[in-house]
Amino acid sequence: MSIKKLFALFLLLLLIFPFSAQVMIAKADDLIIQDDGKVILVITNNNGVLGESTAKNIPIKESPKPAAPAQKSNPPPPPPSHPASQTPAKVVPLVPPHAQSTVQINPPINNDKKMQVTITTEAAPKTPQPITNQAAKTSPTGISANSKTSPKPTAPKTSPTIVSPKSTSFAPSNVVSKTVDQVVAQGSNGQPVLTIKSDQARQLTIQQGHTQVTTALPLQIDTLTHSLSVPSSNASTKVSVLPTEALQGILEKGSLSAQDITKAKINLTKDETGVNYTVQGEKKGKLFGIFDVNSPVQVKLSAQNGKVVNTSQSLLFNTLGGFIK
Repeated sequence: MSIKKLFALFLLLLLIFPFSAQVMIAKADDLIIQDDGKVILVITNNNGVLGESTAKNIPIKESPKPAAPAQKSNPPPPPPSHPASQTPAKVVPLVPPHAQSTVQINPPINNDKKMQVTITTEAAPKTPQPITNQAAKTSPTGISANSKTSPKPTAPKTSPTIVSPKSTSFAPSNVVSKTVDQVVAQGSNGQPVLTIKSDQARQLTIQQGHTQVTTALPLQIDTLTHSLSVPSSNASTKVSVLPTEALQGILEKGSLSAQDITKAKINLTKDETGVNYTVQGEKKGKLFGIFDVNSPVQVKLSAQNGKVVNTSQSLLFNTLGGFIK
């Protein structure tokens, strides 16, 4: 290939790259569940383009003014720099405050880390409409049609208004589907209480503080109570024990030490016993206080009541566990 062709190809790449970079700009969508039950969608741009002004300053010709006496003045401060992380985001309200709604999060089917969420908002009951019994009809003037005389006009007689108890009805629920990067449930101070995201296909990650739990199950959050549950076709199973509480329970029961549990993997699963945390780690100790021994251990803890369902470990720890410290 000649030098001219290489130079032409280089110029062509320089022209195409800026346009292709703009096309590949990705947006990050966060679904925020606030403390009062309000649900908003926060859309940000990874390179900070969103929210930047594209207006240009156009010079305006003004008539000359008489020169004022020169005064010493400080130079204007330089314009503040706005990093991409501080670029204003677009906020889309989805659910008003104090509305009864749920957010269901489904694991993605691929590795794009995008989650499909379904927001269902229950409609408020309609106000009962009064039913008036109009059996006794009167003429507009209040005079009986069969009367031969013309009595003094009287007010028309009507029966009392009756409200039927069966007249209360509900409008259909409002269902909205969105594709988001993460779902964040905030506390009263605006800090995250729970964060749910996906790092790989068919898996969700629940983050509470420094504790992470993975699961292949769909999850559901009540926007008013922020309670977490596992939905199913029959009924939802509430997760009464959150991840940090589950780890604390395992530590208190002595199934794993504080040092061993830091490297443990936690998974939220469901079987015939219910919804459980399955904690897989390695238990270490000294046999008779002299010999170093270790063994893989698995602890299954109920996510509904916090009780240990079962513990699996090696034969050595099962038989000589009392001599291992």
